[in-house]
Amino acid sequence: MDSISAFTEALLYRESDSLLLSIAEQYYKAREYSAAEQYLFRIIKNSENDEIIIKSENLLGNIYIDKEDYDAAMQEFENVLKKNENSADAHYGIGVIYEKQGNIVKARAEWRKTQKIQVNHAGALQKLSDN
Repeated sequence: MDSISAFTEALLYRESDSLLLSIAEQYYKAREYSAAEQYLFRIIKNSENDEIIIKSENLLGNIYIDKEDYDAAMQEFENVLKKNENSADAHYGIGVIYEKQGNIVKARAEWRKTQKIQVNHAGALQKLSDN
């Protein structure tokens, strides 16, 4: 939580999309999802930086997975893929959704796509070795 207060204090001096994303990531790690969502919504709505928007949408998708809102998670990952069809993290997230829904065949297909895009994607490597 020290990092959250340090980042929040930094906002008083200079707000930036990357700082907002860092705060959201810290809230996510602390499992304070509603606080993380507020920062992510702000970034997605106001940012002009596509890379940061994509990272924010991927993180929002992960939050929705944790909250077991798979439809909302899928929507976020699909938004990412519309902007960047080669987003390894979006394909990985879709695979996790399929896994949670009990469709391991589709899950593995998404994790293989993830690995084609990013060979050393830790999550996909782990999932493919486990399943």
